[in-house]
This record gives sequence, structure tokens and C-alpha cells, in this order.
Amino acid sequence: MDIIHLVKVITAYKLTPFAKRIKQITKPLHDQIEVHSFVKKFIDGQLTDLEYAVYLYNLLPVYEKIERHLLSTMPILSRTKQIKEDLNQYTSFLNTDLSQYYVNQEWVNSLDAKDTFKLTAVFYTRWLGDLYGGQILAKKIRFNSALKFDNIRNCIRVARELIEYNGSKDENRFLVQISEAYTKNYDLVTKIENKLIS
Repeated sequence: MDIIHLVKVITAYKLTPFAKRIKQITKPLHDQIEVHSFVKKFIDGQLTDLEYAVYLYNLLPVYEKIERHLLSTMPILSRTKQIKEDLNQYTSFLNTDLSQYYVNQEWVNSLDAKDTFKLTAVFYTRWLGDLYGGQILAKKIRFNSALKFDNIRNCIRVARELIEYNGSKDENRFLVQISEAYTKNYDLVTKIENKLIS
């Protein structure tokens, strides 16, 4: 899929008033993480194979928890199988044990299976990023199936409907959890960056 077609597909989805409010309110949080040095390298296509592999390795348990407790009836949005496939390729290619770079246990432990607001907020920060910018970033990394979705337009619709269904039950509480999710994402890339230079 070329970039022009991808942009048309993504912009074809009309945001509801709830989605527009959430997007507008959380824009400063989104912008803050985009200027993080690690994320900027990712956006600019300058992450090394090891950096991206370590990033995936640390995110895998987050995706596993979200899928197990929030998306069990929505296989269209599943990512863990693709992440594992990419990690297997990176492990073989890099010939290294990625577990030595794991720094994400605190965030994973904080994801309570019963806290739908928290799980949906993390889903909001991770899946929407993959569905939108991730489709362009996929072109900049070696093993990229974790960022590719079949029928992206339908995936965006399903993801947005899930976010609206869960998040609109208590918008203020949902926004608090999104703020925390962005903070956890920011902290994770900081920890990864520090671990890789230590």
C-alpha cells in the first residue's frame, strides 16, 4: 500500500465528537512522546535493528495482557503473534538474547485485568499508534509484520468503537488513564535508551 492510498484510508474514518475531544485533549501528551529522542529516531527511520528489537521485546507483555483481557473476542486486532514472529527473526538475525534488555516489568504488573479503563487507555496509545503512524513506520524497519494489519480501515473502525464503548462510560476517568498510559510509554522508551547505553 503506497503512502497516498494509506492516508486516504486513514482519513476516511470520521471521528465521533467523543473521539475528537479525546484526541484534542491528549494531543500535548502525544506531542511530548513524539519529541523523545528514541521516538524521534524511530520516526526518522534511524533506529538500529537492536533498538527496535529491544523495543518490541519490552512491549510484547503489554500487548499480551491487553489482548488477553480486552481483545479476546476481537482477533482482527491481534498483534502478539506478529510481534513474536518479528522477534524470532530479530533474535536469529542479531544472534543475541533480548531478555538482557528487559526493563518493563513495572508497567506490565500495573495492568490490572479488571481495570477496563486502564486497559482501554493503553490500547488507545498503542493500537491507534500502530494503526496510524505505524503503517508508515513499518517501511523504515527490517522485520515489520507487527505493524501491518489486514483490512486497515475495518481495524480502525473496530478499534475506535471499542475505545468509545469503554472510554465514554466515564470520560474524565478515561482521560486520567490515558495520561498515565502516555507516561508509561514515555518512561519505557527512556528506560530502553538508558539500558542500551549502559
